[in-house]
Amino acid sequence: MQVLKTEGFNNIFHVDVFEKEFCSLFGKSKGEMKRYQNWLDRSLGILDELGVQATDNKTFRKISGYEDLYEIRYPHSKLNTRVLYCILLDDGEVILLAATKEKESSDVSSAAELAARRLRLLKEG
Repeated sequence: MQVLKTEGFNNIFHVDVFEKEFCSLFGKSKGEMKRYQNWLDRSLGILDELGVQATDNKTFRKISGYEDLYEIRYPHSKLNTRVLYCILLDDGEVILLAATKEKESSDVSSAAELAARRLRLLKEG
């Protein structure tokens, strides 16, 4: 797994499977994908500027039970989209690890486990 710089941001990176995973949330609906991509870009702009200080428990929040994982929430949207990430506190870099839609409470738990596995792989490699 590789970590790639996210275009248009200074401190935002993503695992190489993130973009494909995020886009797959919307099926063939280009309109929805564009809407959610705009939401994600706005959210990433805030994270890029503020880092861990952006954690406000509404849009950005720490995932309980995981030391290094956070999520960007879009809870009142049609798809209830979540993007899971970590912040490297030494240099303030954000790494996007996973994306999911929350239809059931287990969806975020499953995505958190996936993100935690990906983070472990990155730390080991």
